[in-house]
Amino acid sequence: MYKVYYRSRFDSNDEQVLHDLETTQTLVEGTITQSLDKIPTFEFNISMDNDLYDVLDPINGIVRVVNGMDNEIEFEGRILQPTASMNRNGFTKSFVCEGYLSYLHDSAQTYAKFGNNGVKGYLTRVISEHNKQVEPHKQIKVGNVTVSDTDNYPHSYIDYESTFDTLRSFLKERFGGVFVMRNTPSGLVLDYLKIEDAGDHGKSPIALGQNIKTARRNVNFDQLITRLVPVGNTVEGQKQDESTPDGQKTTSERITIASVNGGRNYLEDSDLIRHFGIRQKIVMFDHTKTASELLRKAREFMKRQEIAMASWDIETVEMYLIDKNFDKYKIGNFHPIINPPISGIEELQIVEKQIRFSQPQSVRLTIGSQIQTFSSYQAHSRKSSEAYKNFMGR
Repeated sequence: MYKVYYRSRFDSNDEQVLHDLETTQTLVEGTITQSLDKIPTFEFNISMDNDLYDVLDPINGIVRVVNGMDNEIEFEGRILQPTASMNRNGFTKSFVCEGYLSYLHDSAQTYAKFGNNGVKGYLTRVISEHNKQVEPHKQIKVGNVTVSDTDNYPHSYIDYESTFDTLRSFLKERFGGVFVMRNTPSGLVLDYLKIEDAGDHGKSPIALGQNIKTARRNVNFDQLITRLVPVGNTVEGQKQDESTPDGQKTTSERITIASVNGGRNYLEDSDLIRHFGIRQKIVMFDHTKTASELLRKAREFMKRQEIAMASWDIETVEMYLIDKNFDKYKIGNFHPIINPPISGIEELQIVEKQIRFSQPQSVRLTIGSQIQTFSSYQAHSRKSSEAYKNFMGR
């Protein structure tokens, strides 16, 4: 079903067949992991019977995996990690390949402070520096940007990190969203999209008794805060954070809300405390210079706080292979999940998909993570309870 091609360089024309079940050129096993949150990977094992066993070139070599059912490219990227091994069945090599997003690890940024020019302006500046350092085939154009700046600070910063880590820490961790790399006829294009813009809404459900083989629903409360201690910028006149001669880090006094909040340096949510108890955490608002501004931002933070992350790990049948009325499961797309003993009906996004060559009809999906506010968490709990009672009463 899957065909794998190899070429020695990104821009070379020497592509050869690495795997095709209709020929003698086959792999022992292959696994593709597509992801919204990570660099896509392709891992495969190759035996000495394959003509390319001793030809594959790490770092330079490019692998492309094509789905024989619809001719879509399921993976394309470079070979990174080779491992040779021997067992009673003979000699094999295993390889780990990474998608083109990994090219962002091949350049480094240096410190800079500049006026805030929005998310796209920041991304353009970082990618421009990346392009100065790398070969032509690794150069990238900035494509669609739908993520917006929610902080509106006057200045932006770049630190001493790889380009990949810079984009992760200064954009993704602050504003959310996903990076999507596209290989187009004119070169590589990097999109930075809101999570909801990364896919379409499919009509085919993932349903108990229809295509679910195994399912597990996870709810993570690690980010829950019922009592918030906000801290702002360093108090004027205080020294900035520094280190002692023996390397121990010291800190300086920072602005709190105590002076404008009745002497209390925290805010709390009585409904959350009643339900979950006290979970006190400190949140830094580094660019906040007054107590009143800090109090306003802290209240906004608590008001929009997302208390839980819900996700599913599902093994399901790829029904489109046998019935074209079903949608193909694609990264970023949303599908209804119907599994009454565990949960009510949810429409969630596919954030990771694993394809195994040995079982192409059975795929592993990570679906979510659905971010829940307290009200949505309560509503879902009620629906789950009702769904369970209805299921047991059938």
